[in-house]
Order: sequence, then C-alpha cells, then structure tokens
Amino acid sequence: TTKSGTNQLHGNLWEFVRNDKLDATDYFLNAAGAKKAEYRQNQFGFTLGGPVVIPHLYNGRNKTFFFGYYEGTRIRQGSTTVSTIPTAAERGSGYTDFQDLIAGQSGKRTDLLGRTFPLGTIMDPATTRPVTSGQADPVTGLVATANGDVRDPFYQGSLNGVSDFTTSANVALLNMIPASRLDPNAIKLLNLYPSPTASSLLNNYTSAPVNMDDNNQFGIRVDQDFSEKDTMFVRYLLTNTTNDFPGPFPGLADGQPNRPGSGTTKAQNWALSETHIFSSSLVNEARIGYSRLHDVRLQLNGNSTTDIPSQFGIQGIPQVAENGGLPRFTTGGLTDIGTAQFLPSDKWSNTIQATENLTKITGRHTFKGGFEFQNIRYPMLTPPNSRGQFYWNGVFTSVVNQTDGSTGRTQFLLTPTTTSVPGGIDNVGGMNQLVATNIAPFADLRRNYYGLYAQDDWRVSPNLTLNIGLRWDFYGKANEHFNAISNFIPGQNFQGGTFLFPTSRAGEVPPGFLIQLALDGISFSKSDGD
Repeated sequence: TTKSGTNQLHGNLWEFVRNDKLDATDYFLNAAGAKKAEYRQNQFGFTLGGPVVIPHLYNGRNKTFFFGYYEGTRIRQGSTTVSTIPTAAERGSGYTDFQDLIAGQSGKRTDLLGRTFPLGTIMDPATTRPVTSGQADPVTGLVATANGDVRDPFYQGSLNGVSDFTTSANVALLNMIPASRLDPNAIKLLNLYPSPTASSLLNNYTSAPVNMDDNNQFGIRVDQDFSEKDTMFVRYLLTNTTNDFPGPFPGLADGQPNRPGSGTTKAQNWALSETHIFSSSLVNEARIGYSRLHDVRLQLNGNSTTDIPSQFGIQGIPQVAENGGLPRFTTGGLTDIGTAQFLPSDKWSNTIQATENLTKITGRHTFKGGFEFQNIRYPMLTPPNSRGQFYWNGVFTSVVNQTDGSTGRTQFLLTPTTTSVPGGIDNVGGMNQLVATNIAPFADLRRNYYGLYAQDDWRVSPNLTLNIGLRWDFYGKANEHFNAISNFIPGQNFQGGTFLFPTSRAGEVPPGFLIQLALDGISFSKSDGD
C-alpha cells in the first residue's frame, strides 16, 4: 500500500540497529564451549513526498504529486544447530574401529541362533545366510530357533559355539572392520564432516552458521488530479531479496535443508488506476496492473558444472546449470550431508490484471458492481531429486529384521562382496534406497481467472444495514504452453494402469520407455489434455 503526496514536501529518514554484543550466549553454544552466535540487524530507509515541480517548466501544485520510499534490511544471524557426526575415534582409526557404537548405547538384540548382541554391534553383510529351524548352523554349530536369515558380527575371535556377545571380554573383540573392506569413496565422503565438538556418540557437533538476509524495497507513486471529478495514479514497486541459509557443516558437507533455502527473490508490481466521478451518486474506478515474481532457491555449488559428484565416484548426475553440487546422503545415526531435495527451485509468476468497479448511491441503497480478469503465467522448475538421495539405514549391518540405525555409517562404508560363509548370499549391502528424478525443462503453466460481483448496502434504518451480495469466480483450466505434462492413472489395486501423454509430443517418447510400460502392464495412451 502506498499513499499520495501532498502540496507540501515531506519526508522521513530512519535507522534501526540490533547487535549480538547486547545478547546473552545461546545455551547449547555455551555448553559446547563455542563462541556466541553472530547477530546483526540494520533497517534503514527514507520516504519523500510532495508536488511535482520542475522549475520554469511545470508546476504540479494542486494537481500532480509524487510519493517514494526505500527501505533496506541487512540481517546476519547465527543459527545454533546440534548434529551427530562420526566420532574422533572412528575418524582416527580410518573408520575401522567402531567400539564406541556399543559403548555409547545400551540394549540388546537376539538372532535366530539364540545369540545375544549389544546394541551397536556391526554385523557383516558378507556372512548373510539362511538357517532352518531345528538344524545346526554350519558356521557356528548353533541350532536355529526358526527359519530365516542370520549374519555374523565383525568379531576378532572364533564364532563357534559363542551365544553371548554381551560379556566384557567378547565386547572387546567386536566392531573392528578390516580396512580392505572399506570403500575409499565412502571414506572421502565421511571425511567431509568436520571434527566433533563433543566426545559423545550422539549430538556431538554444535555449530552456529550465520544466516544472511538482505532485503531492498523501493516504491514510487505519481497522482494526477485532472479535475475535481477525474483523478489517476500510477505506481511501481520493487522488492529484491537475497538469502543465504547455510547448512550446519562447512564446505561440501553442507547439510542445508531445502527450505527456507538460499537464493534470490525479485518482485515487481505496477498499477494504473483512474477514478471518475460522474455525479455525487455515481463513481467508477478502472484499474490495470502487472506483477512479476522470480524466486530462485539453489543448493551449494548449484551453478557449478565441474561434476563434483564424480570426485566421489558418483557418475551420471546431469551437469547442467542449477543442478550442480553433491547429492543428499542420509546415513543411519548421522546427520545428513550434501544438498537438499527439491532444489533447484526456480519459479516465476507473471500476472496481468484488469478490474472495473462501479458505485451507485440511490436513496438508502449503495449499489456496487464490477469484474476482475487475470491472466496468470507461472513457469517453474522444481525437480524433487535431480541429483539423487542415497540412503543407508543399517538394515544390512544389523541383526536380520532388527535394524539398528547406529550401524548405518558402516553400511555406508562397506563394499558389497561375495559371501564368506558356506551357503551365504553374495553381494549383500550397499545402499538400501535410492531416490532420483530427472531435471526437465521449465513447466510453463498458464491459466485465466474471471470474477464478477454485485452488492447492495441497504440502510434499512439508522440502526440496521443489510449487506447483500453475489459473487461469481471462474478459474480456467491450467495449461502447459509446450504440452510437456503427462499423467499416470493407476489400475485397480495399483496393478498396471494408463500413462497419458500429449498427442503432439508422442513421437518424442523413447522406445525403451514404451517397452518398460508394456512389461509393467501399463498402457500408453495419447491425450489432448481434456
């Protein structure tokens, strides 16, 4: 909202300041022995309004006025985060010694051979094998209590006949992993984590990354009084915002969430309004306007096309503008590293608007009526997982069917290999889930909106006024300008289904995709979007 200028020149000038020098230290930072989080806030600006006067050329007093303003905001604020990262002992051993997973937790797990393990015990995926109820396991000599699968722990002693791994003597022999079993790329990724700030297994890293929020707002409005019955104004508003909300970790580790996200927002709006008084009882206002918004949220190194993932052995991630940086790595027992989902997020909004409002006063009635039209265009690019999200939750390094999330870091490290036991299963391990999507061109969506209304304010008596009105709104169907939207309709009980694809672009569908649809019992159907 802006106001009109007057015949007098008026203005304001201001500055508002906050500073962390006047604040107490955050509790968690204090407990971790870290320094106080930074906080700086400056808000400053001015307003100026008055008549439009150009010496010797134009005197706008009583007819032409202006009003303008500017406000800037600069905020730097440390945001305290507490994370869980690899311990100093794990890193110092080259990720071969994980005894602290047991020492830092309590609890037990029991497998189908009746063996009892302390919580945090790392099981070797290469020893995964089936057992049969009532029969002796050839590896340990123990009798299975039920049909299913078992696996053995990383243990530096003989497994034959051992059923209790919770004794102090046996615990001392657990969780030592041979260096030859570790994936060097996984080690490189874990080394992206910083050094812990605490010695505990959980919540062992406290940081206060500094969030940046810069905002600039500018507006100008000019009013013209053509006569007592005819006035007009034109207005332009601009807002520019730049944000940086870093993750809890420095460098490539990052760990930033996808919202609020780092990026820029530019919003522009202009309006032209004319008000005409036909008589003391009949007034008309007509207005046209245009608004434009461009919001870009980018992950760390978003515009880098240097193929950062390949430095860690990850191939095939599209190296295009806005899709740079690492994938997301979600590892059981550790805080995520890498870049967030749903980034990049590049959204536009362009709206053309026209409104008409007519007011008629007669007797005890004030009639109002009008219409509104909007042409809305909103191109967007928001791929959910265009660099992928990789998961290691510990399912392959835990007692079978009793997932211990704290062992996820070792599942992340271990390279799947052939079985090391009789009757075992080859190549158990690796990630247990991968989520990935493509990064497609912008979806250029458009639609129209129409609105009509009629209203009567009826003053029945000095103590009673009735407001009676009717409004009709119509939101047109959204269309993609380049016919780049398809749809999948699942079949009954989610078996098979129909894949709808725009007729005009059906020739672009790869043959391999059609073959895969047929194998999955999904029919391919051309559609004109209705």
